[in-house]
Amino acid sequence: MNLVQSKNRFLRTIRTFISVYPSIYLPISRVKKGGWLVSKDTKIVIEGFPRSGNSYAEAAFRFSQKSDLKIAHHCHSAAQLMAAKRWRIPALVIIRNPLDACSSLIMHEPELFTAKNALKEYITFHEAIMRVHDWCVVASFEMVIEDFGEVVRKVNIKYGSDFEEFEKTDSEEAFSLLDSLSSERGTASFKGEPYSIKRSTAEKRERQLAKQELRAEITKNHNKRLLDRAESIYQDLYRIKDI
Repeated sequence: MNLVQSKNRFLRTIRTFISVYPSIYLPISRVKKGGWLVSKDTKIVIEGFPRSGNSYAEAAFRFSQKSDLKIAHHCHSAAQLMAAKRWRIPALVIIRNPLDACSSLIMHEPELFTAKNALKEYITFHEAIMRVHDWCVVASFEMVIEDFGEVVRKVNIKYGSDFEEFEKTDSEEAFSLLDSLSSERGTASFKGEPYSIKRSTAEKRERQLAKQELRAEITKNHNKRLLDRAESIYQDLYRIKDI
């Protein structure tokens, strides 16, 4: 591991630590994250651990609304949701099982994440979510991808909001918007996200094979304690999820 990689991993550890303290995380992150951060005029917070369907949820939500609403998103920080609770702002948190989320994260940023630090970050994020889940709508990754309209309906019921519900027939358009947003932000190549509808069957198959290798690494004995804790907190949240 070179010095740059070591520095980046150290900074990520610090970032993970402060991400559960809104009074520290929000002021520091406002310089870099800007409009992605929650503020008192935010209409909804959409958050989750990285690679948990955040981009699709944001794109599908934006696509279905009649106006451009202020959304807090993609900080992957419990501080966002804690602030949402304090300011009584609707909040959607997406949960995905740790093996899939962490393997996808390592594949996405292999220089930054190992199995160990990905699992540690997963645990930190989700343990903090447990403290505010009563305010949030907790949705599974599968439900977000399969029926996001129902997820928005649950949000409207919980908060008495009137957000437009997403139609399943608009999923292709939502994926196109997702690719466009990701390209603008520099988080995906010209082909779009790895799971984009633009990707070929061969590319998707190759990605799945690579993820299987990463899952094998995550499940090795030296990661067992962390993986067990991550799976335990995921199951706790899954049992109390709204949808």
